[in-house]
Amino acid sequence: MTRSLAAMLTATTLLACGGGGGGAGVTPSPPPTPTALQVAVSITRTVSEPDQTTVIDWNVGVKNNGVGVNTAIVTIAGLSVPRKIGFIDGDYWLTYEKNPVNTTGLATYFPGQDYTVTVDVGGTVYTDTLRVPGGITVDATGSSVSWVQGGNIASILVTHLYGATTYTTASLGTNLNSPQAIPATAYPSADTYQISTMVQNKKLPAGAYPGVGYFSTLVGPDTYCYIQDGHLKRVTK
Repeated sequence: MTRSLAAMLTATTLLACGGGGGGAGVTPSPPPTPTALQVAVSITRTVSEPDQTTVIDWNVGVKNNGVGVNTAIVTIAGLSVPRKIGFIDGDYWLTYEKNPVNTTGLATYFPGQDYTVTVDVGGTVYTDTLRVPGGITVDATGSSVSWVQGGNIASILVTHLYGATTYTTASLGTNLNSPQAIPATAYPSADTYQISTMVQNKKLPAGAYPGVGYFSTLVGPDTYCYIQDGHLKRVTK
């Protein structure tokens, strides 16, 4: 993954891990009491046109009172997500990777479809459903970005191939509509530029408390649930 896309996705992941605000001018009080069980769900796809790669990762972390749970039964979109044997306790993972040489893995990513996540811990089942965002397309000239399914966070970042940022949407803008125009000022000189785009959908119930994440009936600092599409393209001006 190249520098600009990696930086943007890292920043967005940090934004996703934990809840959003409680609404304009509203901060709910007191904060919700964290549940003993914490579940962290991330479903991501990264498409790099320069590298001709697509990587999909389904990651689920399950902890009870801070201790990883290795006996959970996890499914996403009807597929079993196995535990990462030999990795951190309580981590479950399924992947897909496509490159110019081969294709491996079973994880899927279909923008516009609803993905249901279920986590069974000792016979108690927790479930949540989110719509898959993304399906990102950047036109050949780098003047417009579009996606087939929106989310509740989106971002566009333009940088010199090995240099400074020349354009970014403000504050990882919320509810950006598609399509989005990229202004000509994003390309101030003759050079090769990278366009990194992200669209994310995360569980964010009404009145969500800042810094707190949510999955099913679970709530807390180590709980979250989001689906995110990332796309990288280069254009030469």
